[in-house]
Amino acid sequence: MVKTRHHEGEQAVQKRAGEGHAGWGSPMFDDVIQPGFAHFLRRQRMLVLGAADPGGAVWASLVTGGTGFAGPAGDRDLVVAALPVALQLTGRARVDWDPRRSAELPGALRIVEFDVERAVEIRHATTLRWGPGAFVPLRPGARRRLPRR
Repeated sequence: MVKTRHHEGEQAVQKRAGEGHAGWGSPMFDDVIQPGFAHFLRRQRMLVLGAADPGGAVWASLVTGGTGFAGPAGDRDLVVAALPVALQLTGRARVDWDPRRSAELPGALRIVEFDVERAVEIRHATTLRWGPGAFVPLRPGARRRLPRR
């Protein structure tokens, strides 16, 4: 079971901005895929898959496909039905907290700037399935388990 349904990063941003209160914000974490979110997933043409290891090293990959290329199989599994192309980026990201700058871009709340050190396109990225607590298949040499949140 998850500790809290609220994202720690969102809570920190709200606190820094002087908004909200403990437990305030978007409840976004659960240990199952809720029906409303399942419907949302089926309509997407892009997903960002990511994980972190116990030492704090993280990875994220953008995968794309036609509407419906990914969706839940039950309440705990996400299946990517296509063989998508993944773009794997490494580098650094900075968040620009200046509200005047983000106001220049319609719909933007914050601006994230990236210094990309390396970009790798991976065709037919994965047909693998994994869930919470599973080994990260994109790092097969690192036999570490993902922590359950």
